[in-house]
Amino acid sequence: MCCILVAMVAERHSQLRHLAGWLLLALFVAAASLGPLPAWGAVLDVGNEGRFVAPGETDTVQNFFGVHLVERARDGSERDFRWTSAPRVTLTFPAAQRMQPQILTVRACGCRFDGSTGTLTISVNDQPLLTSTTTDQWRQYSVLVPPDLPHPDYSLMVALDAPTWNTTEGRTVGIALDTVALQQTTPPRLLNLWSIALIVAGSAAGLTFWRQRALAAAALLAGSLLIVRVVYLPQLLPYNMLALLLTVGLVALWALTRVVRVGPLLPAVLAVWLVFSPQWLGYWILDDAFISFRYARHFVEGHGLVFNVGERVEGYTNFLWTLLAAGMLWFGGDPVLLATALTMLLSFALVAGCIALAARLVAPALAWGAGVLLALSGPFLLYTSQGSGMETALFAVLVLAVLLALLDERWRLAGVLAALTLLTRPDGILLAGVGGMYALLRGGHGAGFKQLAALRPALAYALPLIALYLPYYLWRWSYYGYPLPNTFYAKVGTTADQIGRGVRYLHDFATHDMLVMAAGAAVLLAVVAGWHERKRWGAVVGLVGGFVGLFTAYVVLVGGDWMPGYRFFVPLLPLLSVLIVWGLAYLGTGGGRHLAFSVQVLVLLMAMQLVFLPATSANRVGSAVWDEVQVVRRYREIGRWLNQNTPPQTLIAAAAAGAMPYYAERPTIDVLGLNDEHIAHLPAATINIDKAGHQKTDPDYVLARQPDIIPWVTAPYVATHPTFHANYHHQRYVGPEGTTVQLYVRHGLTFAER
Repeated sequence: MCCILVAMVAERHSQLRHLAGWLLLALFVAAASLGPLPAWGAVLDVGNEGRFVAPGETDTVQNFFGVHLVERARDGSERDFRWTSAPRVTLTFPAAQRMQPQILTVRACGCRFDGSTGTLTISVNDQPLLTSTTTDQWRQYSVLVPPDLPHPDYSLMVALDAPTWNTTEGRTVGIALDTVALQQTTPPRLLNLWSIALIVAGSAAGLTFWRQRALAAAALLAGSLLIVRVVYLPQLLPYNMLALLLTVGLVALWALTRVVRVGPLLPAVLAVWLVFSPQWLGYWILDDAFISFRYARHFVEGHGLVFNVGERVEGYTNFLWTLLAAGMLWFGGDPVLLATALTMLLSFALVAGCIALAARLVAPALAWGAGVLLALSGPFLLYTSQGSGMETALFAVLVLAVLLALLDERWRLAGVLAALTLLTRPDGILLAGVGGMYALLRGGHGAGFKQLAALRPALAYALPLIALYLPYYLWRWSYYGYPLPNTFYAKVGTTADQIGRGVRYLHDFATHDMLVMAAGAAVLLAVVAGWHERKRWGAVVGLVGGFVGLFTAYVVLVGGDWMPGYRFFVPLLPLLSVLIVWGLAYLGTGGGRHLAFSVQVLVLLMAMQLVFLPATSANRVGSAVWDEVQVVRRYREIGRWLNQNTPPQTLIAAAAAGAMPYYAERPTIDVLGLNDEHIAHLPAATINIDKAGHQKTDPDYVLARQPDIIPWVTAPYVATHPTFHANYHHQRYVGPEGTTVQLYVRHGLTFAER
């Protein structure tokens, strides 16, 4: 009886402690909803801008143009300033729209010292907000920035318009500029209502997964959202979207813990990392992503899946991804923003799939180690959390999903997923073939190859695959007129050339990502140490290793890829992580020192992954990713200028057929042939460049079509043609983002700049 009473009292105390914990969490959330963060601000101290990492770009602003060299005021203030050198000065605060509401402050002086006044007009994102006078005194001009001023990067571009005049020394100047600053007028709360709603929803999910530790899970979710809120800086994705992605991703990882046991802390750390890492490493969008976006927009507008209206050319190889982009546009969304959010969400799916696959070979702790190893991979983050706009993350998720379905012997589901993989990238044919072979082998293993029952798994796998993919393939062949995409014909090279390029691509990948060599060593170790247990791991390792080997051989044969971050190998990264922890598991089977050494190797690999991360940073000046960001910004501005200043029928010729044609919304000749049937089907390479997709062009054909405009960056492909300079003249214009747009315009054409 006493024991029963003691148990009842203990249970009562436990319930009270549990209730007190929930009340404390509620009080914490309520307090955080009232507590303000420090107001965000950005200041350009003109004359003391700090380093310029590129023309017009500092650590604070971009596209700062239209000013003279630094001078020092002679009024005893020791103030550094710059005279404006043109009627318009521009500067852009990147992604600053994410920190509304704000006030813009400009400190300037007319400083003509003859008693005359001038005018100053302050505009933000091409919307005039204030017109005032300038005098011989330094004055401060302040204006409230309206919300949601359109800009493709969600930035705030400040334009200062002031007439120029000539000094007694003969210099042309406008106004003296001292400071341009943005400041939040209302500091954000530590946790807003959206965050609180997510905490409530996440806590409800936590009760499903944890029961006994639901309070800890809810506290971790609240803490994770709080961390992301505190460290949040202006970036492509708004905080509310990041908070949603964090919550959904964390709940998905918690769901996985029901199968692969681990406490709630590690999933929370992984979730925060996947959401936070792009703020450190930077977001990016590849120029090629805009090719799919252009096809998607034309599809939504009713023109079909075409690059140019009325021309059926298959210049994309990611049908399913293009349809997803079309869905984003259909609902009025920004494909750049939503594609980035989707790839971040897919990063959670990839980590979860990697852990689930690893759990078939190793203990739960090591399986989660595979997920951490993957999450620290630079190429993985580059094509998932950081964006890219490409289909790589979707393809990688589908690869993992097919492999897991095959291992579970869910043949019909595997066939459906394999078809989706093929719809995402033609390379999926390799996985489809591996899956079919695996289904045949499993059927034969269970029933004997001479029995009809041996074919049932293969038939169950193949029928849905064929039923989904064959109608699509027949449609695209009839629609575009060729059995293969136009990009296949555009990318040429002799077998020796391609293989040599592919070998270099593999070598560079292996020396820049530790997962490759570590996986090779781990597989060798595990096969030798665990050969006697091969019946336990043979199916998993055989399927995974077989696909890794086949896909690697394919990448080498096609010559690799030119894009940063070894895009073609990203789908293999989860599989390499799995193979590594499998090898380490056998290394630690001796217990004691062997186990400790195994853990040390895993931690060392994680540390080395961190060391390599800056190489794939979009914020690292001079990196390949940073260069691509600059390229897209430059081409986007050319496209926006063309859109604003040319008639809709204006024909342009572009060597980079992504951002420029997308923003221009003008018919475009793809000079390199990815989206041009004639150039792609030329019998041989015409350009001596060792770069896939950049080896064919036809200046005769391009100039015979009489494009109205040839951007300066495209001119080298046609400049040696005898008719080029006879028919085109060079022009410079001020772009809508402040930089100079250089074009070759066909004689007789003029454009009225807006």
